[in-house]
Amino acid sequence: MLKPKEETVMPLEERVSKIEGILEQMDKRLGSIETLYNKLDNKIEALSNKITTSNQWIVGLMLGTWITIMAAIFLK
Repeated sequence: MLKPKEETVMPLEERVSKIEGILEQMDKRLGSIETLYNKLDNKIEALSNKITTSNQWIVGLMLGTWITIMAAIFLK
């Protein structure tokens, strides 16, 4: 059986610390993605609220106009 060269074999502690470093970087990146997602979600919610308010005004104006026209026709 062939023995691996001592130079190419990394000690277990070194390998574990390297993996821990990689996991810390992944955690930071996922945290920034989560923050971005939350900001985007808040902006979408605000936009939805603005659209709802605008639609209520439009429907109110349309109903008011319709009622005025119908009253003008019936009271003529």
